[in-house]
Amino acid sequence: MSVIRALSFAGLLVIGFQMLVPGMLFEPAYGAGIPLWLHTTAGLAAAGAGIIGLVRLTARLPWRRVSRALRTPKTLKMIGAVAVLAFSAPWLWERLRPLPAVPGASREAVVFFDGALWRMERFYLRKAEVNWPELRREAYRRIERAQTPRETFGAVRATLASLGNDAHNQLVGANWRAAASSREPPSSKRPMFRVPVITARLTKDGVAYVSVPWFASGSGWGSLYRLRDPEGRAYARRLREKLLALDEMNPRGWIIDLRMNQGGSGWPMLDGLAPLIGEGRVAALDMPQFNRRVDTWIVSGNAYSGTPWFAGLGSGRLRLKNGEAPVAILTGPDTASAGEGVLVAFKGRLRTRQFGRPTSGIPTSPASYALGDGAVLFLTIARQMDRLGRSYDGPIPPDEEIKGSGRGDASPLIAAATRWIRLETPAAAPGRK
Repeated sequence: MSVIRALSFAGLLVIGFQMLVPGMLFEPAYGAGIPLWLHTTAGLAAAGAGIIGLVRLTARLPWRRVSRALRTPKTLKMIGAVAVLAFSAPWLWERLRPLPAVPGASREAVVFFDGALWRMERFYLRKAEVNWPELRREAYRRIERAQTPRETFGAVRATLASLGNDAHNQLVGANWRAAASSREPPSSKRPMFRVPVITARLTKDGVAYVSVPWFASGSGWGSLYRLRDPEGRAYARRLREKLLALDEMNPRGWIIDLRMNQGGSGWPMLDGLAPLIGEGRVAALDMPQFNRRVDTWIVSGNAYSGTPWFAGLGSGRLRLKNGEAPVAILTGPDTASAGEGVLVAFKGRLRTRQFGRPTSGIPTSPASYALGDGAVLFLTIARQMDRLGRSYDGPIPPDEEIKGSGRGDASPLIAAATRWIRLETPAAAPGRK
């Protein structure tokens, strides 16, 4: 009977975990109109009941007899030996594990380089396309006679380059955080201003034009930016204020200009544009090497990475009167990384069309891995996926290619976007009186 009860409580714990973290039943609950706070509460209740039940069952075990048995000299010696082995095993493995023989290279250098290669082979998005035995043979030749980890940095970077033309694959040194604070995008060497300028206006044809710049931030992945990134929240707030001001003018459509959006942190951008992107699951980070997908949700006008716990509770939803009007997205070769992620979030939205030129070609997401000696390895681990399940892993071509530039109403690109919006909304422009 106790075994059955233990299994039942363990089942409740697993169900609660599945509801809260992987988000089991979240999409059906959302589609059925069930309050999301109720879904989260049910998950917490199931997990809590499982934990409490298991703790109570554990408390009824004959711990006195177990305690007496553990205090015997023989048992204490065994426990001590296991503890010493457990604590010393990583240290021993690091110093005694077999490594490839590299002529003239020190063990310290080989250990560092082998750790970088192991992470590439384990986590890289396109690892299935790489001939790893051949790559490893060539890679180890590059560190012959290396004596310190720092002397292998060039070899690590050369190996990253051999994986393919991916701007997110990088090795950075101990001062990388200071370099990141200079606000330079991963796809360009041009400097980024600390406070991005959001340009917004109503064109003479009654169309709302919004230029959405990059936003650089190193304060957290996913929805955590709300807790740790006041600059990101300020960016999203400024973007929403621009949308609301234009919405009051009753535009007949929207032009979202991503041509100069070179990436950075995409979450403030998604959060600011959420009322225009639409509700529901709008995108995902696809990681086929792990057979895993992390969904991007917009609930009550806010963007979330993964299952949005208590979404919409205690926060009024920002609504745009013209939020379902046609949206023209402008892109170009400088639309990169998180900028491409914003584009993908709009893909699949009704009455949405992309104009301009193909994007930079890195609609992917990196992760960082500390290697020691202050070095950090950045590897591409995920590609963008839109709400229709289509994956993006290269330049995203426009629906209508136009090579013109400029931001004025008469520019070829804005003129083409305006013509399409007028075809989608044949009535007189409501923004013009």
